[in-house]
Amino acid sequence: MNSEKPWIVLVPSAGMSHILLFIRFAETIVKHGLNVVFVATKSTVSSAESHHIFQFLSSSPSIQPLWYDPLPLNPDFSHHKTADPYYLQLDALSRSKDVLLPLLSQLATKASIAAFISDIFLASSMCDVAESLSIPNYILYSSSATMLAFRTWFSSSEPNGDPIDEIRIPGVGAFPSYCVPPVLRNPEHLFTTVSRKNNRGLSRAAGVLINTCCKLEAESLQAIVIHLRHRRQ
Repeated sequence: MNSEKPWIVLVPSAGMSHILLFIRFAETIVKHGLNVVFVATKSTVSSAESHHIFQFLSSSPSIQPLWYDPLPLNPDFSHHKTADPYYLQLDALSRSKDVLLPLLSQLATKASIAAFISDIFLASSMCDVAESLSIPNYILYSSSATMLAFRTWFSSSEPNGDPIDEIRIPGVGAFPSYCVPPVLRNPEHLFTTVSRKNNRGLSRAAGVLINTCCKLEAESLQAIVIHLRHRRQ
């Protein structure tokens, strides 16, 4: 790993759509002449996720893999009625920064790391890691700017159970309250707690990468910028 080219460390989370996004992004970065380290967990939610990761890394010798074992699933949620394996894995990954930090710290002694690019569901923990190593961390978001505008707004608005007919969100517009997924109205739901923690971590990132353009989602992008600037103040 003594190449003079800078290294970009990609840190995906769980879920096929998130993993595939990082795989495609890794391929794009390599085509632009940069070195890539792909951080992969030895345990995944599904065998399909594991298959895609192994197939990708075995067919991409120019990409350096970094394997790690995340922390075990939280037993406090294992028998909860909302304990979907995907949610449990997201929670485990977000709690595994103390596992990742020494591995990435050792990596930084061997290569010139220009940046981390991590998944939205690792925003909080990877910002902690990045700040410890004085390396910028960017968030790669897998959905639209409009969805991110919704998420950043919702992360700063605690649900209180009061009935609301209509919700207005800058950059998103107005829509009936029943369009909000029920899990986001439950502050005790595992997905909600993980989402809120990582959404708040967005304001600490060096930047956010979204697959969009200004002419498509100008209003949503502006709303995100205003919200994150406000959170940083």
